[in-house]
Amino acid sequence: NSPSGTMVPVDKVSNIAGKIDGVLVVDEAYVDFADDNCLRLVDEHPNLIVLRTLSKSYSLAGMRLGFAVAQEDLIKGMIKGKDSYNVDRLSMTAAIAALEDHETFRINIDRIKKTREHLINSLKKLGFFVYPSQANFVMIKCSDALTAKSIYLRLKEQKILIRYIEQPRLDDCLRITVGTDDEINALLETLAKINNSLKIL
Repeated sequence: NSPSGTMVPVDKVSNIAGKIDGVLVVDEAYVDFADDNCLRLVDEHPNLIVLRTLSKSYSLAGMRLGFAVAQEDLIKGMIKGKDSYNVDRLSMTAAIAALEDHETFRINIDRIKKTREHLINSLKKLGFFVYPSQANFVMIKCSDALTAKSIYLRLKEQKILIRYIEQPRLDDCLRITVGTDDEINALLETLAKINNSLKIL
């Protein structure tokens, strides 16, 4: 789930698919960073469509490429409404190369998971509540003393960009993408300085 980074349990998805009459679409854009997925449910539920993207774990965000996994009847129905030339040759070539490069994919996933763990542990040490993440980002809850908006603006002054969502139930939270180790360390150092300045005041 974005922006929380949390995941709906697979057995709960299966339960929903088994109870509804319509089609259930499961967006697994971030699933390669998670501990489980819903692909195995496709065989059990003829009304289930699982969507995947190459934008996240395969680093092809600009290509806007993805695919759907479902039983044959559902796929046939989707093909009827599909544009004849919805994917260009360059995008298809890039997608095939990315999907076949298992080593780079695994290295990328492992790096992001390791950096995510470091980020989560460090944010907790700084006193933030961190929601459990199954994605390539984490969401933190801020305090009244150090609001999400104030942190966002102070980080922005240092050219560190994170996500502040100014709407009810989320305006006390920040979403932080797992970047490179250097980027995350720069973020954590700046957050520590912001925390210390509050203590001094």
